[in-house]
Amino acid sequence: TIDNYAVADVAGMVLKKRLSSALVGSGMYAKVYYDTKINPHERFNVMIVLEEVPGAEVPDAEEMARKTVHEAFENEGLSAITDAQVDACKMWLKHNNDVRTKSPDYWVNAILLRYLEGKDFTTGYDNKIDEVSAEDVRALLKSLDEAGKVEYIIRRK
Repeated sequence: TIDNYAVADVAGMVLKKRLSSALVGSGMYAKVYYDTKINPHERFNVMIVLEEVPGAEVPDAEEMARKTVHEAFENEGLSAITDAQVDACKMWLKHNNDVRTKSPDYWVNAILLRYLEGKDFTTGYDNKIDEVSAEDVRALLKSLDEAGKVEYIIRRK
């Protein structure tokens, strides 16, 4: 639903910020990719890539990467998500939506999605973003850790 879509957008942004902040000074950086899919099944995908800063030699980089990601999803890490963080993400998403909706391509895709899939992610988008709370974001990220499929791929360059 548009409600879940709004929460997923905010949760992805919060996770990206949290992991980036957690890695400051560690010699590593995070790339967080997230999206929502409708076909073939509705789902929220998150891919996290942690890499060493060029020229940095991080001892036990693999273990540190696993620990950092795990801490972002555990209860203590989730409880640190604040309303202020969520509000900043919501402001950016609303601004981004204003820019996107000026494009004819956006409306072609939105109309196709509405009539072919029965999904409406445009009507009331700003209101749905406004309704997202820090608790909603915590619940979604917690569900990823509890019920999501987690895979680790570790490779050295």
